[in-house]
Parts: sequence; structure tokens; C-alpha cells
Amino acid sequence: MATLHFSAPSAWLGLAAQVFELVCLGALVRVHLLPTGQHPIRDAVSNYGVGKHRGWYRTAAVSLGVAGLLLAPGVALEMRPTPAAVIVLLAAFGIARLLIGWFPTDLEGERPTNAGRIHMLLAFAAFTAVPVAAGLLNRRVRVDAPGGTVSTIVHALGTGTIAAAVIMFASMSLPGLRRWFGLFERLYYLSMIAWIGGVAFVLEMGVLP
Repeated sequence: MATLHFSAPSAWLGLAAQVFELVCLGALVRVHLLPTGQHPIRDAVSNYGVGKHRGWYRTAAVSLGVAGLLLAPGVALEMRPTPAAVIVLLAAFGIARLLIGWFPTDLEGERPTNAGRIHMLLAFAAFTAVPVAAGLLNRRVRVDAPGGTVSTIVHALGTGTIAAAVIMFASMSLPGLRRWFGLFERLYYLSMIAWIGGVAFVLEMGVLP
């Protein structure tokens, strides 16, 4: 049975990533309860970054970015051979999330701005980095390793993140799904947060191969 060993730096990095994830989740829940005028089924999460409540969106974005940046060295310390692509993708995700809150999106019907264009590039970078990293990590994590049950959970969370990302991107381009984009994006957020949390937990357990 796997045991916690917080003397390992990777375990502490995993724990810290989970703490920042909880901050992100709390900020997202809070901003959804505020009178923002946004529709959770239709409107993008980034719309919360425009207006007087943008501080909550920035808190969510920055804290999730920090969680991603903490995972990158954690995975590098724990896995051999080092999965360089996964580490680069986690770092890219973290940087994109750190920056995105200061480049507000363009709301529907508004004239495009440079800040809005940068926001879209950062969002694309972040939203593609995680499912690609999850797919690559799924190929490396052995479900028959010690603590295999935990590794199996990471596989499942990674697969769910990839599926949620595909559905979300499809809803951006398919007219029949466009009105549900907000819902699909929020499901992707949840799957992404769950995957990051799952990897962080595996780092805490010290059962990555």
C-alpha cells in the first residue's frame, strides 16, 4: 500500500498545487454567485474577467496557473525518464493562466481589441496544453505500478479532460452546440481542475513510475 512521504519535494509541490486549486475553485464558485449578468449555460467563463467583478476571475486564473507551474517541477522530479513535453506543456499552461486575467476578453458584439486578441491566444494555449499533456502522461503512467489504483484514476481523469476539451472546441464551431458553449466550457474547467488535482495527488503519494 502506498504511503505519503512529504519529505520528497515532489510531494510538497503536489500538496501546494492542490491548495492553489482550491483557491481557484473557490473564486470560480464565488463569481458565479455574484450578479454579473452572465449566463452559465451560454456565456464564457472569461466574461467574468470584464467589469467590477474581474478580481475573482483573476484570482481563479492566477491560482490555477500557479498550480500548473508547481506540477511541472513535481513531475520532473518524480518521473524517470523525464517527460519533457509534459513539463513544457504544464509550464506553458501556467504562464498562460497567470497572464490571461490582465488581457480581458471582448464581449459579444463589441469591437475587437488587442487585449481581446491576446486573451484568445492565451486561452487557446492554456486550453490545448492540458489535454495534450494529459494524453502524453496517460501513455507514461503505468496502471500496474505500485499504487496502480491511483494511477488508474489519473488515466480516467486524463481521458475525461481530453473528451471535455474536444466537446468544448466543437461547441465553438458547430452552430447547433454554440448556445451550450458556456456549459461545455465549465465542464472542461471542472475536468481540467480534477486532472491537475489528480496528478498533484499522485505526486503526494509518490507512485508515478
